[in-house]
Amino acid sequence: MISSDIIFFKLKVNMKRTFLSLLALIAMGSSVMAGDTPVISVADVYARPGDVVSFSVNLKDGKADTYTAMTLYAQFPTTGFTTTGAYTVASGWTGTSCTVGNVNESGLATIPFASSNPIPGSVVKNLVTVSFQVANNVAIGTYNVTLQGTMFEYNTSDKVFAADVTFTVHVTNGLVLDENSTIAPTAQNGVNVTVIRTIQANVWNTICLPFNMTEAQLKAAFGNDVQLCLFQDYSVDANNNITINFSSWATSGGFYANYPMLIKTSNDVESFEVDDVSIVSGEAVAAYETGSGPAKQTLGRFIGTLKAGTTIPENNLFLNANKLYYSTGSTVIKGFRGYFWLKDFNPSANAPTFMVDGGTTRVEGLSVVTDDGTIYNLNGQKVETPAQKGVYIKNGKKVILK
Repeated sequence: MISSDIIFFKLKVNMKRTFLSLLALIAMGSSVMAGDTPVISVADVYARPGDVVSFSVNLKDGKADTYTAMTLYAQFPTTGFTTTGAYTVASGWTGTSCTVGNVNESGLATIPFASSNPIPGSVVKNLVTVSFQVANNVAIGTYNVTLQGTMFEYNTSDKVFAADVTFTVHVTNGLVLDENSTIAPTAQNGVNVTVIRTIQANVWNTICLPFNMTEAQLKAAFGNDVQLCLFQDYSVDANNNITINFSSWATSGGFYANYPMLIKTSNDVESFEVDDVSIVSGEAVAAYETGSGPAKQTLGRFIGTLKAGTTIPENNLFLNANKLYYSTGSTVIKGFRGYFWLKDFNPSANAPTFMVDGGTTRVEGLSVVTDDGTIYNLNGQKVETPAQKGVYIKNGKKVILK
């Protein structure tokens, strides 16, 4: 015999889901032009019972520099998951506030973000990140979370809705190392790990991990054709152009804990698993040094990051999609990556490239990354008020002044 209370509860859940779907359908039938509808994506999340983790919403399309508010309707499982109230917002969307709603009895959490400033652009990675906790009694397995009818608002009254997006929470009994975590891994032996580290295919990426990997583990995680490179040194020519030199490292040599390298894969990677490894704590640096004893000099460092939130110092370089960027001192990097300090690098004087085994990989030109609204020209020089038409860099993006 099914009680009337259970029937009523299920009816309430279905009515809420139907209402959110109707809102989305109404929005789709409005006068929004093709291409103006925002598209969002969320990567899967990995956690252990009791862990506090987070999901990040990426904006992939929509009306640029328009939306000033966004509301997430996150449908969690009805038990075992709670929001923590913590959140972050992409640095470009300034002045944003949010009160993260609790997960109610039907598993729904309402999470509204609002600002007096519009979301910058139409493609924003990690636009918002929301923290939640997996209860200690949640069984090992997979659980779906759906963002239903995510609402974007502008002009105080206009609304548009993104299509529903579902991501999976993988609850595991192993150790989870997340590139978004601000807590560095602690030493422990013989653990199975799931690493959340996005790697773009067919370009060089930096990588630094707190454990050794054998050749078999490397190929199982990244594919049989995975490539690795070591930082060697750099050179400066007569025109002050810098070349950063790397050499190939055979996968038969394995991967060393806390030693930053370059990695290239033929497929995009979002996460990978490695069994029976030992986590090693400590500094993660590969140095370029000359001389010995009192005459020894350090001319360059390839510095690994083992947690998110590391600020890249001013004029240090980092690599993204075969392109070198330099920081103005405000750039924050995720975990399990690396950046470069070169003694002779000067953004106004040097044009860097990097070479692998003597073959030059040309970058598209040096770019500055800054999140404080400062404007730079394409030579990396600060511009107080652009007087000429052309292309400039603002908040790490190219802008065209006409």
